[in-house]
Amino acid sequence: MKVVCDTNVILSAIIFGGNPEKIIVTGLHGSIELISSEEILKGCQRKLKGKFKWNKTQVQTAISFLNTVFTTVQSDFTTDMIKKDPPDNRILECAYGASAHYIISGDKHYLLPLKIFRQIPILSPAEFLTSVLYRE
Repeated sequence: MKVVCDTNVILSAIIFGGNPEKIIVTGLHGSIELISSEEILKGCQRKLKGKFKWNKTQVQTAISFLNTVFTTVQSDFTTDMIKKDPPDNRILECAYGASAHYIISGDKHYLLPLKIFRQIPILSPAEFLTSVLYRE
């Protein structure tokens, strides 16, 4: 099962733990395939440096770890569906380009309200864990 996590979920997993961390650990164990893109990982890098004030070594360590956990894909598909927050479109592009089964998002403003994008369900980490992972 291919899963794309948005930047919020990835950063929450690294910094705060909880349900996002459970999803990453599930990916580490090989139960799901975590998919990302260069753009998504660059977004993580920018937020770790800017918002969270991580130093260069901390950021490099985190990105190196993410590169071992996530399969990085490049999509030829583009969209501008989310006009108010264009970086969110990179999540949609990645998921569609990778033929993902799910998008996991913490974005209550733009991604989660979509509920589905091109037949790919968009779920919160808790929804994904309870309705998909723990149900199987």
